[in-house]
Amino acid sequence: MSNASPDSLIFNGWLKIHGLPYHLWTEDLFTLIGSLCGGLEEIDRKTKDLSTLSFARIKVRSRGVHAIPRSIPLLERGVWLPPSRSGEDD
Repeated sequence: MSNASPDSLIFNGWLKIHGLPYHLWTEDLFTLIGSLCGGLEEIDRKTKDLSTLSFARIKVRSRGVHAIPRSIPLLERGVWLPPSRSGEDD
C-alpha cells in the first residue's frame, strides 16, 4: 500500500461542464477552464461540433481530483461553472 496522498495522485479524465451559455462555447474558453484544472488534454468531439448541448465535456490532466476547482467563476458574465468528473462513455 502506498503512502501517497490523494492530492499527489495524477488525474487524467473527462469533466462535464454544465450551465455554460452557448455563446461562450469557444476553444479559448475550454483551454482556459482546462488550465484552471491542471491542463487541457482534449475537447470532446460532440462539444466541438455542438451535437450535445446539455453539457460541454473536456479532458484534463490534474494533480489529483482535489486540484480540480468545485466551481469556476466567469465574473464578467455572472456565470459559475460546476465541473464534474465524467466517465469515458458519458
